[in-house]
Amino acid sequence: MFYVNGTLRTRLNLIELSIHLVHQGMAAELRESNHYSSGQYLRLRNNDVYLTLERTGPEEYLVRADSELYPALLTACSDLSRNFSAADMPHKIEVYSEDDILLIQYPAP
Repeated sequence: MFYVNGTLRTRLNLIELSIHLVHQGMAAELRESNHYSSGQYLRLRNNDVYLTLERTGPEEYLVRADSELYPALLTACSDLSRNFSAADMPHKIEVYSEDDILLIQYPAP
């Protein structure tokens, strides 16, 4: 199993962020949940990988994902990072092994 931890800095709210990502060709949906602090989160689908974005502050989102499919996870993270970079949204997306070893970071340091 591989997993993703990351952050995104933007003033966009969940709806605006969802619209932006959909316009960039990503599958995004706003979901309700009692597990997240705001009760809502954004779920993205890229091939067989689901990523979530949860607002954790006025201008910050937590990026999370996990998958057994390492190549698909890398593609999903790379696509998301490229979209964030094109919109000048500061972000950091890190992919870890199940042993908590950092394997790759987007954008590259």
